[in-house]
Amino acid sequence: MRVVQAEGDSAILTSTAITHLPSRDATDVHTFAVSRVDFTQTTAPDGVPVEDQRGGMTMSFPKNPTTDDALVYDSVTRTAQPVTYTGTTMFAGREVHEFTGTTAAPIADPAVLGPLKAGIAVLDPSGVGSTMQREIVKTLIPALPADRIAAVERALETAPDAVPLTYTSTNRMDLAIDSHLGAPVNFTQNQTTVLNIASGDTTVPFLDLYQVRMETSDASIRMVAEKVARAERLLKIAGFWVPLVSALSGALLVVVAIVRRRPVHHG
Repeated sequence: MRVVQAEGDSAILTSTAITHLPSRDATDVHTFAVSRVDFTQTTAPDGVPVEDQRGGMTMSFPKNPTTDDALVYDSVTRTAQPVTYTGTTMFAGREVHEFTGTTAAPIADPAVLGPLKAGIAVLDPSGVGSTMQREIVKTLIPALPADRIAAVERALETAPDAVPLTYTSTNRMDLAIDSHLGAPVNFTQNQTTVLNIASGDTTVPFLDLYQVRMETSDASIRMVAEKVARAERLLKIAGFWVPLVSALSGALLVVVAIVRRRPVHHG
């Protein structure tokens, strides 16, 4: 993540994710407008295109975060995912609030959805990734987990010959948020992409296409904890010593002015 523009109380933030795959590297970039005051979503300067983060946090929680339930933006589904407070503990020498949440939603990011559809279209080119012939679906049933087979077979009984497909993401987030500055000290994510078949109003999980598990490295945890501690020290200096020195300087100037004042001579 990096800030590419700042104007007034608004900052334009870009988030770049590079995934190293066996066949190629996939790069996904998102741009947000973030308040420089409390890091929440804000209005972008005129002419700057940004993604609607739906009120979710992208970079950091506000300073002195509460333990209320919060929203964290998920770029894959382009939704604000709720996370729930689970407790306060010490982590990497910092007091942190812990949050967790699991959400399932349709995949909305074109950079993710496009390659998924292209991969399924290899199995059935006629459906361009949006449908799959019922006979092809049947050939894949033996490879399914046992707890899915019966539901898929029931859905196929009433499904059209070109079975509609949908793509969803089930995402679990666990966060450790610094209780003073709101910065995420630790973050883990377990995101599964699921191919579903649709029959009428029923959507049935069919195939797990892939799973991404991410966690903050120990080196990154130490680096963030050190940066947060340093920032907190600087804020304490700015909040206590700067006003104190300013007040003492002002008092000294008043004394100097009194000592050096010249009496007024009356004619």
